[in-house]
Amino acid sequence: NTGGASWLSHAQLLSGARIDSRPAWELLLASDVQPLPQRFRTAGYRTVEVEPAMDRHWPEGQRFYGFDESLTQLELGYRGTLYHWGRMPDQFALHHLLREVIEPAEQPLLTMYVSVTSHVPFVRVPPYVADWRIDAGTFAGPPRVVHPVSWLDVPHGPRLVEAYADTIEYALRCAIGFTERLPRPSLVIVLGDHQPPIAAVADEPAMAADVPIHVLANRPELLAPLRAIGFVDGWEVPDGAGVFGTAAFAPTFLRLYSRRAD
Repeated sequence: NTGGASWLSHAQLLSGARIDSRPAWELLLASDVQPLPQRFRTAGYRTVEVEPAMDRHWPEGQRFYGFDESLTQLELGYRGTLYHWGRMPDQFALHHLLREVIEPAEQPLLTMYVSVTSHVPFVRVPPYVADWRIDAGTFAGPPRVVHPVSWLDVPHGPRLVEAYADTIEYALRCAIGFTERLPRPSLVIVLGDHQPPIAAVADEPAMAADVPIHVLANRPELLAPLRAIGFVDGWEVPDGAGVFGTAAFAPTFLRLYSRRAD
């Protein structure tokens, strides 16, 4: 998808089915397809989603996808400076996930976090707390930067690219810091659910629907299966990088990391 319809992208990523319209999405939710979290739960994992932009629960979706727990604004309890769409900084929500879910866990975990800081219109960028000592008052102060953009600048505003890049840099820094603090062997998969609604991107037909995928790990051996299918070290997208649909992600991941009895 391009510049919107995140729920379609999430459904396609987790189900392994091509979902390019609302009717297809509704049919999927009514089907007996087993999305990735449901498969993990069957295998003995605890499954938790963190949705900072949600101010209510969606029980039907939680049941279909197979999440044992859904953390929304109701559970996260953010009281600091408001950051447009998701209200809170990514680091605040990830810190909650780390302290309240991951560290006390007694079984394997599959978690899904929907980043909010890089959502349009890319106005406020929070400060990054290097030591991750975060409490209720940490983000009560001003943003690190406020970009002079608004919804009225979408999609042609000349400053949108700079503002978007700033929020992406923040989101990636949070993902790296989060990975460094994970207490058990872990993979962290970072990808966009669509390109931003910026004309400079959407007007390039060859790139309009492409998003990069990064995989982080706190144990290098966990990355070996991905190197075997073409992933390379570093943040730069290599020349001639392969492209595959997000519907291929779930089956590919299961094939690479499933344990098979001899």
